[in-house]
Amino acid sequence: MASFASIGDAGDVVYSLPVVKKLGGGAYYAVDKPDCRPFVERIPLLKELLESQDYIEEFSPYRGEKIDYDFTTFRCGGFPYGVTLAQLQADWLGVKGVDIKTPWLKVEPSLDTEGMIVVSRTNRYRNPYFPWGKLIKSLGEHMIFVGLKEEHSQFCSECGYVPYLRTGNFYDVARAISGAELFIGNQSCPNAIAEG
Repeated sequence: MASFASIGDAGDVVYSLPVVKKLGGGAYYAVDKPDCRPFVERIPLLKELLESQDYIEEFSPYRGEKIDYDFTTFRCGGFPYGVTLAQLQADWLGVKGVDIKTPWLKVEPSLDTEGMIVVSRTNRYRNPYFPWGKLIKSLGEHMIFVGLKEEHSQFCSECGYVPYLRTGNFYDVARAISGAELFIGNQSCPNAIAEG
């Protein structure tokens, strides 16, 4: 099995997984770099989700291991319009035939969100014209929010009340999304998980 490394945000890691899967999987290492947001401290949020995938051997801090495939610099290739983060990472490594149409994440669906609409809205990449208020008026009784408690409070004060689902990590978020009827959210790790 190969080894992989990333410094990216949690969503970048989730979007790298189709490439990891295509390459046969292996160990995945989180790398901290001085000019980037600390990543190693976020390992507990991703660890259970990644290690529950049959193609991830382990997800841990980088401690000098040999890296076969390095995602840490994929953003140096630019951001061509219309190219997904999964495809950008595949292109950066020169990996052809990566399947992003077939699910690359598998988790046991949560029964707590069965028939529900899981929603998430982070502080980045917001669309001020998105009709959250209208959606809450018509579908709010079927919605449940995943994300940080502060994100939930801000969402409710700006858009309208939606109940909060407490999750411990991204594995719990994945289970909630997998069990739901629908996911609605902005560009974020929960969105990456929904795509996965």
